[in-house]
Amino acid sequence: MRNRDMSVFGKAYFPDIQTELDLPLFGSKIAAGFPSPATDYIEETIDLNKHLVSNPASTYYLKTTGNSMNGALIRNEDLLIVDYSVQVKDGFDVICWLEGEFTVKTFRKKGNQLILEPANPDYKPIPLLDGMDFEFYGVVTYSIHDCRRRQA
Repeated sequence: MRNRDMSVFGKAYFPDIQTELDLPLFGSKIAAGFPSPATDYIEETIDLNKHLVSNPASTYYLKTTGNSMNGALIRNEDLLIVDYSVQVKDGFDVICWLEGEFTVKTFRKKGNQLILEPANPDYKPIPLLDGMDFEFYGVVTYSIHDCRRRQA
């Protein structure tokens, strides 16, 4: 990583692990298929910082722009949680610097070939070639999107 200088993103956000925000976590799961009777009690609380951020010192947030990752459920204006301490593996969605710009793509290793793969057929995969200006800036651990945008 380029000296871990996050100012290169312009507007990157970092987790506030000093502030706790305990939200109710209900004891039963919600059915995404057929409805089931609800239980009306709170079993515990959950702090999303503790639940979504494994490594606060190496985690940052970014907002997306564009639609090249729609098939991976990373949409325009989503909030990504990114951890640069996670080892990049085949199939992981990654933030990287490529030829003077940042991008989010799925990392693929096919034999000796490394590829950045979009999740939208309107875009072409990008083979990583010797001499390219390229660097990983972390693995996307969560994508948070506003469901109200889809309903509007």
